[in-house]
Amino acid sequence: ARGGGRRPVTGAEEDAVRRSLMRLTLRELRRVAREEGVCLGYASRKADVVGEIVAHRHYMEHMRQEEDK
Repeated sequence: ARGGGRRPVTGAEEDAVRRSLMRLTLRELRRVAREEGVCLGYASRKADVVGEIVAHRHYMEHMRQEEDK
């Protein structure tokens, strides 16, 4: 199992991640998205970009958990 004891992300942790991402500039957020392989499409508002990054991270965590089964 590659997960190494991963546990589901709680709502409080997700909120903390959202808050930390909101501190970044839009340019920095786009760089983070590019590095993580997030397709932003037409997301141009900061909140939309943050939402896409968080959703992508959530999806990737889910896929890792499925892979570990």
